[in-house]
Amino acid sequence: MSDSTNVLMDMIQKEISSMAGGSVQGYSLPLGAKPENGEENEDEKTLRSIVREICRKAIKKTNRVDEDLELRKIIRHLIVEVKKEVESAPHSSTAINLLEELLKQILPGVEVDYKTLTTSKEQRESFRANLLDAVSKLLAAEDVNTEAGTDVEMDVPLEEIDIKVDDHSYTQA
Repeated sequence: MSDSTNVLMDMIQKEISSMAGGSVQGYSLPLGAKPENGEENEDEKTLRSIVREICRKAIKKTNRVDEDLELRKIIRHLIVEVKKEVESAPHSSTAINLLEELLKQILPGVEVDYKTLTTSKEQRESFRANLLDAVSKLLAAEDVNTEAGTDVEMDVPLEEIDIKVDDHSYTQA
């Protein structure tokens, strides 16, 4: 049975049990049965209309809750998908993408080496300092290589040279 049916049955059961407790005068008939004389008294009509209204509201409320839960589930799923796409999307710079891939390969090894240093705090601090120093030297060497490729102004001015080119016609044999 669905949740709305369970809620409806619980509400009907509570209503019937309250009738058995003496809050309604008279006798109770099976659900849907009519009195033998064919006439329903006003209290029973009122009670039936109240129960119908309660059932309608309960069903409407559970449907809304079910729809809300379904909507939340869909939104969570979409958020997870978008997050995966954003995390896997490469950066607009090729250099940063290459650096990211390089770090993914290097850092696990560095982490293992760092975690094996357990004798003293000074060991880890020394490891960290040496690693940072080595990276700094590597980057400084790369800066020197980059600057070496740039145009350098010469102290001697350039001379102009006249070049004449004769137009010769060649035939292929």
